Amino acid sequence: MMKEILEQVGRVDLTVRELLMFAKPWRPEKSLCELWPVVAAVVARAESNSTFRDVVFEVSGDLTVAAALDPFLFEQVIWNVFLNGAQAMHRGGRILCAIESLPESARVAITDTGSGLSAEAQDNVFRPFFTTKTRGTGLGLAVSRQIMEAHGGSIAIESTRGAGTRVTLTLPRTIKS
Repeated sequence: MMKEILEQVGRVDLTVRELLMFAKPWRPEKSLCELWPVVAAVVARAESNSTFRDVVFEVSGDLTVAAALDPFLFEQVIWNVFLNGAQAMHRGGRILCAIESLPESARVAITDTGSGLSAEAQDNVFRPFFTTKTRGTGLGLAVSRQIMEAHGGSIAIESTRGAGTRVTLTLPRTIKS
C-alpha cells in the first residue's frame, strides 16, 4: 500500500511540475551550439534510465551542424520525444536521430519503431492534456512545442499506426535579435 501511495505522490508531483512548465513563458538563452553534443547528452541520460532499458539509440547525419538554441531547453524537448518513443515501444526497439544541416536551419529527425499514432491522435498530440497513455499528463509535447516556438523553430510529427513515429525538430542556424 505504501508503494502505491508513493507512486501516486510521484505522479502528482510530475503533473504539477509539467503544468508549471506549460504555464511558464519561455525565454531561451540562445547561443550557437553544435547539436551532436546536446543529443548525445540526452542519449547518455536515457541509456542509464530504466524506461529505456530495451531501447537502442542511433545518431547519424551531420555531426558538426550548429543551431541557435538554449541547450537546457532543447535537451528537454529531446527527452520528451525520446520518452514518448520508448513508451510506444512496449518490448523495446530503436530510436534513430538524424541531424541535418539545411541552408537556413538545422533539423533533428527522431524516429521510433513504436506502435505509431492514429490520424486523430496526430491531430491532437500537441494539445495540452491530450494523451494516449494511461499514466501520461499530456503536457510533454505541448511544452515541447512551446519551447521550439520560443526558439523560432518548429516541431512536426508524422506517424503510421503500427509502424512508428517520426518527430522533426527544426531550429534556426543563426541567432536573430
